Amino acid sequence: MGVDFACPGCGLRTGIFNLLRGNVEGAVRCNPFSVVVILAAVFSVVDTFVGLIRK
Repeated sequence: MGVDFACPGCGLRTGIFNLLRGNVEGAVRCNPFSVVVILAAVFSVVDTFVGLIRK
């Protein structure tokens, strides 16, 4: 199941939506950088929570 709309630019938004829905293949096909964006966002959230816990 992919996302039905096409991103008019680079496909990053469509790739991120595909990843959030569990469609890794569709995300990589739209824009491989979407995987990097999601991983960076997850790392940032985890790092923030760890920083808050350590204070």
